[in-house]
Amino acid sequence: MIPKAVLDEGPALVFDLWQTLAFDDLPANPFDATVHAFGFDPRVPAERRLVEDPLMSQPYRDVDHALDHVERLVGRTASNRDQLRALWQRSSHSARLYDDVLPTLDALAGRFPLALLSNTQSFGMDAVSASGLLERFDALVLSYVHGLAKPDTAFFAAAAAELGLSPSRLVMIGDSLDRDVVPARAAGYGAAVLIDRTGWSARSSRLRRHPPAPTVIRGLDELLAALG
Repeated sequence: MIPKAVLDEGPALVFDLWQTLAFDDLPANPFDATVHAFGFDPRVPAERRLVEDPLMSQPYRDVDHALDHVERLVGRTASNRDQLRALWQRSSHSARLYDDVLPTLDALAGRFPLALLSNTQSFGMDAVSASGLLERFDALVLSYVHGLAKPDTAFFAAAAAELGLSPSRLVMIGDSLDRDVVPARAAGYGAAVLIDRTGWSARSSRLRRHPPAPTVIRGLDELLAALG
């Protein structure tokens, strides 16, 4: 699963946040709704990044402050501001961790350096902050602090710099092939693990064709097993 050379060198583990460690079960994703509000399609990477990069790459007082800034950059006005504000507020309070997250991080603590590498907004993080998650990492590499966002390889390099380690010792664990696995390997990470909690990867012909095929796990217990 994880190359023996990486294990022998002494790996550091770099975790994505959303859909890897934390989630909310709202019927509408607030970020996708924001992209739609600007008239873009969140399924198109180039359109998604027009909103994501400015939204996630600097701190804001609140969602309205963020929307004001994005409006100036893209030259469009966000529709349905009241609905967006309410959606972000619900997301802030309903976000929660998967059941295996804290036990796994506690089992890994002291054995491996741990970093969190996430595209995330500076507002609406109440539930995540209150969960005790952030205190379990040796390094927090957040897009709004660094002014960088996935899939920029410079953002992945920032995690290595924060940990003070060679990228070859880092193992990326995330839920996205394009935004976690591929750019991590391009940044020189020693390994990347795709976590698929819903089973979508078994239906993905693209994943099977991707060289090299990433290791896929269904839960963090499988990561513990791979690390020994």
